Amino acid sequence: MPSTQQGGLWVAVWGGDRSAQISSDGDLLGEVPLPAHQPSSCTFGGSRLDVLYITSAREGLDLSDDDPVHAIDQLGVVGMPSTAFAG
Repeated sequence: MPSTQQGGLWVAVWGGDRSAQISSDGDLLGEVPLPAHQPSSCTFGGSRLDVLYITSAREGLDLSDDDPVHAIDQLGVVGMPSTAFAG
């Protein structure tokens, strides 16, 4: 799951029409409502890792209901760069 430089992480809330920011203590820090019923995964991207990309599934939905990828910027959060697997 994508973590931020400020700590905590962002999660896609399956069936919840949103993505949520969770603190390292498990507290809800914020939410971003989405026009997607089944957000499935999220990651940070962009040249400064300041765009939150969220994918969504269409399982059980009309194919016209959801755009499969959403890009959210201006959140005021920056993601952490990924680390390559060493083994």
